[in-house]
Amino acid sequence: MIKLFFFLLISLKSSGQDSLWKKNIFNEVLTFQLPAQATYAVSDYVKAFGGGVNSNYYGFQYYDTIFLPNDNEEKFQTSITSFINGRIADPTLKKYNVTVVDTVLNSTKGLLAKYTTTDISEAYKQIYYFVTMANSRFYGFYVYSPFATDNDEELKFFFRSIRFNPEKIKERSFRLKPVYFTKKAGQ
Repeated sequence: MIKLFFFLLISLKSSGQDSLWKKNIFNEVLTFQLPAQATYAVSDYVKAFGGGVNSNYYGFQYYDTIFLPNDNEEKFQTSITSFINGRIADPTLKKYNVTVVDTVLNSTKGLLAKYTTTDISEAYKQIYYFVTMANSRFYGFYVYSPFATDNDEELKFFFRSIRFNPEKIKERSFRLKPVYFTKKAGQ
């Protein structure tokens, strides 16, 4: 009887019945993990998903409209740099210091913005926002964390789960010039 109990317990755990995360095959180019209880919202040209795991909030935004076709590296660089600059200018984030760097997540080039604050009125002390483009469409992934620590295994799990199929992305061969800039809170 005890062996049966442990067998059932292990079977349930290994089949993911109680997982906090759910694999999402979003489209033919993207697969990633989101919280199992994520919600979905749609507007005229943006699809958004978001949900919490423990104290962090994880989200994803997809812009299904092509604003400017990316047919070369320069347009790719300009597009994602402009997009992240718009995000930095968001007045709801004015109490945050921001650092933006070029990065690669699982073979996908993009920009990562890290927002930090010590303002006690802000519920989230760190925000991470990764933006990239695939086939001239914007993809944004973000995490809001109430903690001021970089050693968060769930955060790492979320970003490691982002998988674009490079064979189906025209921007895969584009290089991204180095990017590094900062903005102080209140600027």
